Amino acid sequence: MAQEVAPVLLFVLARLVSSTWHEGSGYYTESHNNEVYVEEAPPEPALDYRRVPQWCATLNIHRGEATCYSPRGGTYRSSLGTRCELSCARGYRLVGPSTVQCLPSRHWSGMAYCRQIRCHVLPAVLRGSYVCSAGVQMDSRCDYTCQPGYQLEGDRSRICMEDGRWSGSEPICVDVEPPKIRYRLVTCGTDRNAYVWTLKGNVWKPTLVI
Repeated sequence: MAQEVAPVLLFVLARLVSSTWHEGSGYYTESHNNEVYVEEAPPEPALDYRRVPQWCATLNIHRGEATCYSPRGGTYRSSLGTRCELSCARGYRLVGPSTVQCLPSRHWSGMAYCRQIRCHVLPAVLRGSYVCSAGVQMDSRCDYTCQPGYQLEGDRSRICMEDGRWSGSEPICVDVEPPKIRYRLVTCGTDRNAYVWTLKGNVWKPTLVI
């Protein structure tokens, strides 16, 4: 007798938990109580970033270098978590962060580039001039000269240094002191009329009529 009743009970239970799916809505209802339940999408499989050899774009710094350390070790330079130290060649200055890291967003934490080191243009020298070996670039040397009759006082040469400043200070051209001339008396004219002239500096002046 028990064997004949069991199939009926199973059928009734199946009817009680039957549900209706509403296609495209993301919901379904159970027929026995008319309650609505939200369908949960299956979770996406987690991506193991450590197994991706190249996660961020490879760093390429013009006139510079990136020294990278990856959690994976070895020669990996752009995997997730890789940290790179940035530097520039001599004569160039780094603009931006000196250290960047590869983030889960597949981007580096910052951007940097190398800019050529330049000094400001030297001002003109009154009654003088200068000639530079490489313009205003680093290590450029500028030599000063003065016009005839003037003497240079100060640094004869200045060099553009790594910090973008010129060595030394700006020289000047000063007038050379003229030679000293003693006063002299000169008598000119005939026996009856003689004139006495005095040389004072570079100017002759008559002082006495005889």
